[in-house]
Amino acid sequence: MAVKTEVIKDLDSSRWHKIRKLLSGELGLILILTVIMISFSILSPYFFNSRNLLNITRQVSITLIVAIGMTFVILIGEIDLSVGSIVALTGVAAAVVLKGSNSILLAIFSGLSLGAAVGFLNGFLTVFGKIQSFIVTLAILGVARGAALVWTDGKPVSRLPADFGFFRSRLFWNSSGFNCDCRGCISSCLFCS
Repeated sequence: MAVKTEVIKDLDSSRWHKIRKLLSGELGLILILTVIMISFSILSPYFFNSRNLLNITRQVSITLIVAIGMTFVILIGEIDLSVGSIVALTGVAAAVVLKGSNSILLAIFSGLSLGAAVGFLNGFLTVFGKIQSFIVTLAILGVARGAALVWTDGKPVSRLPADFGFFRSRLFWNSSGFNCDCRGCISSCLFCS
């Protein structure tokens, strides 16, 4: 009887070990995501609706774009704590330039240029200043967030030109009425690459 109990325990432990090993990798994440999606689709008939999927894509687009950039930083063994503050600062810069000049291209260029300059500063101080990236990016986090706060006086930048709605609404239309979000397209392309 004791031998049979030990065999059952060994089988149970080996099964749990195999299940744990299966769920610990990327396949486990895919399985969990699949279970969640199936659960949500059973609970709500609107989950796989194109409008809901587009809304989800819009909500995660900025986070996904930042996360893809952070992946490269983490792959080289560094850390960047300032990405959220830099996103805020570049967003404020682009909005202020757009409001002042009514030029979407100039606003995009100014936001990208400011983001690249702050990223260059982070990299320069880390590599040539021989300062840990944790310390550099923590300092830049405070500076960028403070600069965005001072620049806007703690108020949102409003009354942007109507053309700016192009980037937060629909970008592609076809004859059947299909539309696709600009942010969703960019984040989907980045995710798939």
